[in-house]
Amino acid sequence: MKQLFLHAKVDVDLIKIVEKVVSRLKGKVAVYTTIQHLGMIKPVLEYLKKEKVNVVSSGQILGCIVPKDKVDTFLYLGQGKFHPIAILLKHDTKVICADPISCKVTEISKSDVERVVKKQKGAMLKFLTSNKIGVLVSMKKGQEHYNEAKKLEKKYPDKTFYYFVMDTLDFNEIENFPKVECYVNSMCPRIGFDDTIRVGKSIINLEEVL
Repeated sequence: MKQLFLHAKVDVDLIKIVEKVVSRLKGKVAVYTTIQHLGMIKPVLEYLKKEKVNVVSSGQILGCIVPKDKVDTFLYLGQGKFHPIAILLKHDTKVICADPISCKVTEISKSDVERVVKKQKGAMLKFLTSNKIGVLVSMKKGQEHYNEAKKLEKKYPDKTFYYFVMDTLDFNEIENFPKVECYVNSMCPRIGFDDTIRVGKSIINLEEVL
């Protein structure tokens, strides 16, 4: 089946929000945004250069890939906390979130990360003590990790794994399997962060248990 991918762009002036944070961008700076705003990042970089901000890295951030740059400050241009928290989980550095839609600026704190870590530890404990595990597998290009997920059987031979293969996750459908004690998510990692409350059972991302 042929697929056509269209990038959705948001027509908003990023300079306006960047002006509010420029004084907080210290040392080596990385600037990242989502695909919706990527087309406007060049003027932002030109503005920061004029303001003598030392930008050493920039580009698009994806849910499943965290930038590896060793910098003093990350500037995230976008909405929500998923991407910024993912950055802070990997890097002990300042992460500033500038939302160009609401024009709000926040800094991700250790308490934000601690809540995620606490939830992850709880999900790991549930996984280790469960026998019947559901594995969420996507058919979408770039999110399909079935072969990787099958490695669970070798690593945890005492557990029984049930594979739920789908194009789009329907949270209502997986409630029809009450015998499943815990879920492993091999789809978009955001599910393991933001959507656990919609399932009613623990969800842990595949990379955390392999």
